[in-house]
Amino acid sequence: MKGLFKIDKRFALLFLTMLILGWVIRQFEPVELPDLLEILITNGILITAVVVLFWSNTVVFSLKLSKGIQVGVWFWVSLLGCFIFCLATASDVTIGDFEPVFLIQLIGIVYVQTFAEELIFRGLLINGYLTRNIPLKRAVVYSALLFGGMHLINLSSNANVMSVINQSIAAIFMGVFFGAVYIHVRNIYWMGLLHMLINLPSYLKKYPNTFWMESETEVLREMNLISTVISTFFVLILFSPFLITGLLMLRKKALTKLNLDTSKKAKERAFNRI
Repeated sequence: MKGLFKIDKRFALLFLTMLILGWVIRQFEPVELPDLLEILITNGILITAVVVLFWSNTVVFSLKLSKGIQVGVWFWVSLLGCFIFCLATASDVTIGDFEPVFLIQLIGIVYVQTFAEELIFRGLLINGYLTRNIPLKRAVVYSALLFGGMHLINLSSNANVMSVINQSIAAIFMGVFFGAVYIHVRNIYWMGLLHMLINLPSYLKKYPNTFWMESETEVLREMNLISTVISTFFVLILFSPFLITGLLMLRKKALTKLNLDTSKKAKERAFNRI
């Protein structure tokens, strides 16, 4: 685990911004600010903070939208897998019950949130580790651990501890997967799309067809020991394929054809600005 916190000091400011935002948003609870509006505002501020703090950051992989994408079998496998996951987890959702305008708004909000997370945990963290001579595979794992750890902040608003821990485990598994795909695709905008496919079903189930009118509150249910063990086992089974796929993508054989230039000379060049 040596080197896990070997990152730019500006990341501390970014995570502090995330904590402050979470606290500020909770102060508006008496106003019943719509949940989706909170997500839009919070992630909009986060993206702005990233641009301000890392505008001239030297990166190894491009954070700028390129003309094409790195076409490779792993990307298409990942896209198919995320799409199947989206359809499977949204199988009990009736799309016809939603207004088209609401769906467009919802997809846009989910993409903004997932793009913000990908920008921070894949685009910036992985590049930040690489520019500090952390090996590629370790950089992906470290970013995944921090991604999972970030989800523990939900303990402040969710009394179900095991539910939050399960969410963090799933986030670590997905973090390895998303990090590996990012290494192959090298385009943060496409990563936002993949991440959106994973998150969209939960938003469709959680929010009613009244986007700006009211917030939706989840009813927490008590979980006994047996149901807790079953839920954790289900999370491990459900998200293990993503972890395994990510590890396969990080094998030396899978990386040899990418022509990744992570030399010191390459790290000293600013490929793009955010």
